[in-house]
Amino acid sequence: VNMLEKESFNELLFRDVLDFVNEVVIVVEKDTGNVLLWNLAAEDMYGYTKDEILGKSINTIIPDGYTAAPRREDVFESDISESFKSVRQGKNGDLQVVEIELHPLRNKIGKLAAVLGIHCFA
Repeated sequence: VNMLEKESFNELLFRDVLDFVNEVVIVVEKDTGNVLLWNLAAEDMYGYTKDEILGKSINTIIPDGYTAAPRREDVFESDISESFKSVRQGKNGDLQVVEIELHPLRNKIGKLAAVLGIHCFA
C-alpha cells in the first residue's frame, strides 16, 4: 500500500468511525470558518446533511446574536480547549441550547488549522 492509498484509507476509516459516535462531531477550518467534517449525529441534531453543510460556513447553525465561541481566538492561537453553553439553530429554524467542547487541531507541520467541536444538548 503506497502512502497516498494509506492516507486515503485512514481518512475514510476516520470518517466512518465518526459516524458511529453518538456525539455531534464537527470540524471547522480556521481561516474560512467552513465545515470540513460533519458526522451523522450532527445531521440528526441540526437537520443538515453532509452534502448540504460541508464547505459552508459554521455560521449556518449560529443564530444572530451568538458567536462561534466566546473566546474563539484562544482556541486558534493556543492549545487551549474550551467548553461553553450556547444556542444553535437547526435547519428547521428551531433554537437549541447546546454544550460545546472546542479542541484545536494542528496540521502536519504543527500549525493550528482547524477546530474540533463536540456538541450535545445542554
